[in-house]
Amino acid sequence: MPYIFIFLSILTSPVIHVYESPECPVCKKVKKEYLLPLEDTYTLKFHDLTSPEGARKFYQHMKKLGKKPGLPRALPVLVINRKVLMGEKEIKENILPLLRGSSSPSSPSSPLSPLTLGTVVIAGAIDGINPCAFATIVFLLLYLSFLGKKRGEIIKTGIFFTIGVFLTYLLLGIGLQKILRYLKGFHFIYYLLFIGGGIILLAISAISFYDYFTFRKGKGTYHLGIPEKWRRKLTLLISRISRKKYFSSLAFPLGILVALHESSCTGQVYLPALLIITRTPAPFLYLFLYNLFFILPLIAVFLIFSRVSRIPWLEKKFQENIPQLRLLLGLLFLFLSAFLFYTGIKG
Repeated sequence: MPYIFIFLSILTSPVIHVYESPECPVCKKVKKEYLLPLEDTYTLKFHDLTSPEGARKFYQHMKKLGKKPGLPRALPVLVINRKVLMGEKEIKENILPLLRGSSSPSSPSSPLSPLTLGTVVIAGAIDGINPCAFATIVFLLLYLSFLGKKRGEIIKTGIFFTIGVFLTYLLLGIGLQKILRYLKGFHFIYYLLFIGGGIILLAISAISFYDYFTFRKGKGTYHLGIPEKWRRKLTLLISRISRKKYFSSLAFPLGILVALHESSCTGQVYLPALLIITRTPAPFLYLFLYNLFFILPLIAVFLIFSRVSRIPWLEKKFQENIPQLRLLLGLLFLFLSAFLFYTGIKG
């Protein structure tokens, strides 16, 4: 599993400077066919060569690169790191090979890189069995069985609850993605995200391992769960909603509230995963897959353990295996930490 994180391509992408003219038809064609498909993966900065500000920036840029300043021989002009491409033919032939050699995470023409896809799927699935999130589901099932709810009612509740959780995490991810994409233009801040995130994940990994070993000895407490005050509020909310006449329909807003409360815990995996997702050629698709695999354990639990007789067994097994889940999360945090350090230093 470590190779998934160690050998992922560097995330800090080059800034693509585009010098163009608003009256240039070739510029519009190049922008539509070659540049706009890259804007989710790379930072694009457009400059109008016909304006004094754009002309000044082009002159300074060429001078900085050691090129002879003057009128470009063809438009548009792309500057990627220290490489200058002029005109449609040159851009068409060189932009993708150049970007692959400039730390592109995967070819923009390949929407699903196997390594990145594996990372997203594994992180989402492991996050889905995070004890701090899973415990709420177990409590919900136990309480429904205590109230004497039938299997059909439990499954219906599970469907609405899962949809609420899925949509909440998806919308949170979309919002955070926009912030991360904006920060890509500030390379020093982006660099600090990797190094700082690596340090935090390393500490979280150490705490997870500590929790695992202390609970193996029959003593200790978990340090990375939902705050006890929030947990009490969640259990009270679940108990109140479950007694309502239309409790199945109310499971949807319940899923939203639970997801928001648990984000402080599940975000320990979600935020580093978003750094990876933001650098993919199809970020929404990767984000959708992450959240799909995140809710798969919820779906499986509601379907398999909707029979009331099985719920006590689930609760017992869950309690017995919490240390193993902590160990699994600790390993994931360790790999994510190594990955962020690696990409930050290389970037």
